[in-house]
Amino acid sequence: MHLIENASLKKRNTFGIAATAHFFVQVNTKDALRCFLNSVTAKNVSLLVLGGGSNIVFSQDYQGVVLNPNFK
Repeated sequence: MHLIENASLKKRNTFGIAATAHFFVQVNTKDALRCFLNSVTAKNVSLLVLGGGSNIVFSQDYQGVVLNPNFK
């Protein structure tokens, strides 16, 4: 699991819109995903799941956690 604070989302959306996420986390295994989701759910943190970024347009920075699952 890789966590970045104030992460740029510009390269993570196909329109290249400049936006930041308060936190960005990338998980590489199902176990890491399960562990992360249990901790976020317990704290009631806003969560956005971001895949390839082709179906999203950012109009502002995201104040919660952007989760990027990086496995098949």
